[in-house]
Amino acid sequence: MFLTARVKVTEIKKCDLVKCRDIVNKIDRYREVLATMEPYVDDQIQISAGEYSICTSTTHPMAYYVDGKEQYTESGNINIGDTIITPEGYKQVDNIEQGDYSKNFIDFTIDEDNNYYAGNNDTNLILAHNSATLYFPIWHLEVEDLLVLKNNKGTEETRIRTLDYGVQMNKLMYERLLTGGDITLFSPHDVPDLYDAFYADQDKFRKLYEMYERKTSIRKVKVKAMDLFSTFIQERKDTGRMYLMNVDHANEHGSFKPDLAPIKMSNLCSEIDLPTKPLNDFNDEEGEIALCSLSAINWGAFKKPEDMERACNLAVRGLDSLLSYQDYPVKAAQIATENRRPLGVGIINLAYFLAKHGVGYNDKEGLELVDTWAQHWSYYLIKASNELAQEEGACPLSNETKYSDGILPIDTYKKEVNEVIKHKNKMDWNGLRKNLKKHGIRNSTLMALMPSETSSQISNATNGIEPPRSYVSIKQSKDGVMSQVVPEFRHLKNKYELLWDQPGPSGYLKVMAVLQKYIDQGISVNTSYNPTQYEDEKIPMSKMLEDIITFYKYGGKQLYYFQTYDGAGEVEVTDDADCDSCTI
Repeated sequence: MFLTARVKVTEIKKCDLVKCRDIVNKIDRYREVLATMEPYVDDQIQISAGEYSICTSTTHPMAYYVDGKEQYTESGNINIGDTIITPEGYKQVDNIEQGDYSKNFIDFTIDEDNNYYAGNNDTNLILAHNSATLYFPIWHLEVEDLLVLKNNKGTEETRIRTLDYGVQMNKLMYERLLTGGDITLFSPHDVPDLYDAFYADQDKFRKLYEMYERKTSIRKVKVKAMDLFSTFIQERKDTGRMYLMNVDHANEHGSFKPDLAPIKMSNLCSEIDLPTKPLNDFNDEEGEIALCSLSAINWGAFKKPEDMERACNLAVRGLDSLLSYQDYPVKAAQIATENRRPLGVGIINLAYFLAKHGVGYNDKEGLELVDTWAQHWSYYLIKASNELAQEEGACPLSNETKYSDGILPIDTYKKEVNEVIKHKNKMDWNGLRKNLKKHGIRNSTLMALMPSETSSQISNATNGIEPPRSYVSIKQSKDGVMSQVVPEFRHLKNKYELLWDQPGPSGYLKVMAVLQKYIDQGISVNTSYNPTQYEDEKIPMSKMLEDIITFYKYGGKQLYYFQTYDGAGEVEVTDDADCDSCTI
């Protein structure tokens, strides 16, 4: 993200040459603009370094100078004191603010790279960045090249680091890994029926896959499953943003019937599982763009699970009303949303909720507590949508959901979760099944556990379902940098289970398994490791492989970030803190 030559971005056109930064060779060069865009930007941030300033989205890649080299990070990760790269050279950031600066954002697609110069100042340049995540099967013919596109090796010409990547697995791929077998790579263009079956029909996929392995006329490459999985894990660890999607779980334990509405991808944050269809052009009404309206229930605000019913009902009714009220810039998005009316109600403040009840992510009592509350939460959301269907009518494509047949998330979850916590029905699921068969569902989906950094900050809650990294988080707001203390720090300090104190993600993954049991979409699940807890401060490959296998065993759908403790940026509150909003 850099400053173009002295021309306003509103004057930049396709085929113009703009000044870019090559951070590998530390030189400037001019690159061709392939396209211009005017995206909508919700989270705006202004970063200033002396007379230089830039207004952008918090997710736009920004080049900065650290540890003797130039590299990228998201603008939202830039802190006061960091050194950014400007047209006048390296500059130290002296101010960061958030706010609603402009409704006229411009972004470019640049030939080969996206690291163009931009800034406010004299030229009034304003820019933004569109994020994207590419999902592809692990058996893709070019998977070995795709897996390295984000790493810091190679050149700008051989890498696409501004994209994120999601690698898709299923049961057969894990079986090949566990048996020491091979994974055969195919091009989806050569075997389109195999690609479709990968999402829609797992039995058919296995038969076709084994048939194509024997077929000599189909181009293919065999690789050791262990080698391929190890490469994926290493790239996930090194970049932090190589995601995983278990497509069989996303479809079999989802709300849609895979043969009618298969799930072929997730979203940027890996919690959404909705059907999509490619568009032939911008106005194509036969394509399908998936949108999901989100909200979250603050578990920490209730004394007993029954108290959540009214909040769940309000969340469903409020979000459903929004679907009819809002404008849609693309017809394919409007048609899909109005036909399916998907919602994603999540959970925030889980770490506080557990601390308040004196349990942690690694406690058996914690799993039992989460199971009870999740069962109530899921039941109330589905019940609210069914009641809304009785009043307003089911969504037009209710018949493509399992809900219309009275099939619920508790009917399709991986039964291995019962090894973690034995299931006990605590709600009137049979009565709900009858009503669903009779009236259908108003909303094709109802749950999704998203990252909730901003909303958690506003409500002074712990971030979504995540353990806090420390008792105090340093966050940025429209007023600048601020400190947020975990709720009820004075009373619950010894009850909180901090992220980097955990002995790996095993306990956390079990909590996610219990939650996923009741969820029709997915969860933004992170895997976090503290190298200081391992020999020579190196995380064993065997441990990382074990965790993704465990995640699959218990029905996990998507993995989001890979987080590694580096000892930086953690803040602790001294024992003499006076209140929850104490000064550090």
